[in-house]
Amino acid sequence: MLLKKLPTIALIFLLGATLNSCQHTKCQPVSIERFDRDIPRFAQLDSTERRQFVDRYEPVIDLYLNMVDTISDQYAILENFANRNSTIFFTPEVEKQYADVSDLEATLGCEATALSEKSEIAFPRIFSAIIPYNQSILVDDSTLIIGFNHYLGSDYEAYESFPEYRRAFKTRAKIAYDVCEAILKSHYPYKAIANTLLERMVYEGVVAAAAREIVPNFDEATYFSITPEKYQWCTDNESKLWAQLLIDDDLYSTDEMTKTRYLEPAPCTTAFTNASPGMACRWIGLKIVERYLKAVDDSPFEMLNDADYQDSQNILIKSQYDGK
Repeated sequence: MLLKKLPTIALIFLLGATLNSCQHTKCQPVSIERFDRDIPRFAQLDSTERRQFVDRYEPVIDLYLNMVDTISDQYAILENFANRNSTIFFTPEVEKQYADVSDLEATLGCEATALSEKSEIAFPRIFSAIIPYNQSILVDDSTLIIGFNHYLGSDYEAYESFPEYRRAFKTRAKIAYDVCEAILKSHYPYKAIANTLLERMVYEGVVAAAAREIVPNFDEATYFSITPEKYQWCTDNESKLWAQLLIDDDLYSTDEMTKTRYLEPAPCTTAFTNASPGMACRWIGLKIVERYLKAVDDSPFEMLNDADYQDSQNILIKSQYDGK
């Protein structure tokens, strides 16, 4: 995931889960504003309609289009984007699969309700667009853009060249998880102190624990982009994974390549075994945090507000985590 602050660009890798039911009875659906649907018709708009279009979609222009086009004229930027090969290519399939987004609007509405109950974070204004890069979600403090072209299903023909571990997660059901993770990491970016593997594991675990309280019907495997089979493998081999970390003496490594092997999307976590999923140490980070929260009666949002994950060694000790 690639995150900055103002704007924040979240690179989220993509699996399935149920989006339809909510944990909160007072949820009000949010509105997904359909830039992806409206932009192909921009060239046919009259001058008044063009001004109205720019006014409505100025957040998309500021966060996204200004990043990909160096010209200053907003109308020219929009016309260029409408005529991009990627826009023309993906628009028919996106329109087919996302003609109705009421299920997403309901689920994200529940996320907005839960987020307001747990924190002071204001839910951003939501737009959809064609994003022809690796980023599936773009977010800053007030705007979030979902690249629907990244969520067209694991069997979508244009994804055939992607490795299975990525293709399997490019589904509609993953959107709610990616939106939540992007918002949390935008407002609570990782701030390194020791910058060890353990510190990063605990940070990822705290974010996941917070997401559990936000995403309706939260599913760990879906959040971490782990297939059901590999998730079962993790639960069956948790103690072995932890023991291997200790044997390899990587827990306190500050080497970026080492942290990448354990934490970033991949077919497997090479430091473990080919049977393991990628990002397995993010999942272990959640297990450590769960034990810690239970031991000290804390909340993940309090940990994020205070950047408590930076005290990762103390968290590990108090959690009494042993991989079992």
